Amino acid sequence: MTSDTKEDASLNDVLNEMALASATPTAKVVGAYVRRYPQYAEEITDFAAELAAVAVLGQGDDSIEPSTEGTSPIVSKALSKLQNRLYELKQELSARADSIPDLFGALDQGQFRSLAGSLGVNAFFLAKIRDRTIVPDTIPRGFRLKVADAFSVSEPVVAAYLARPPRIPEQMRFLSERKPEAVRQQSFADAVRSSSLSDEQQQTLLSL
Repeated sequence: MTSDTKEDASLNDVLNEMALASATPTAKVVGAYVRRYPQYAEEITDFAAELAAVAVLGQGDDSIEPSTEGTSPIVSKALSKLQNRLYELKQELSARADSIPDLFGALDQGQFRSLAGSLGVNAFFLAKIRDRTIVPDTIPRGFRLKVADAFSVSEPVVAAYLARPPRIPEQMRFLSERKPEAVRQQSFADAVRSSSLSDEQQQTLLSL
């Protein structure tokens, strides 16, 4: 980031420069941009909050710790607004996560196997779906619709469930004193090919 203020810089140029400077802008970066471009203070603050929201979604946390000490009034106001917006975003994300049902939570082993059969998969593959060890963006909408129909919920509910962080199966929690790390996610295609499914099952799933 350069230190020269560009009086005629467009808002788009400023926000692009800010995004390139830091994927998750710190309070120091936000303050620096507000001082350089006071005419865009509100837009810069809102943009920083949205970048932080992406970090919260992707990592479960953000790295912005706004502080208003020792700053000019305009920077202090911007950082206070940023702090408030980050709090609102965290509350919204928490409420959103709490509203997603545990689709598989009430199933016993027999119901789980029955569900696998109705979906045209085996229990091994369905466990990967349950535990979210498949990259959600690679799961075809056609398969999400089948799961939604099986649970009598909407497809967006299934998509939201699959987008949550991978879970560690209960049986793995007792294998060692140290909490095991979540299994690395596979693509849908890799999961299909590595789950001992029949050729016919694989062909059907990969065609969705």
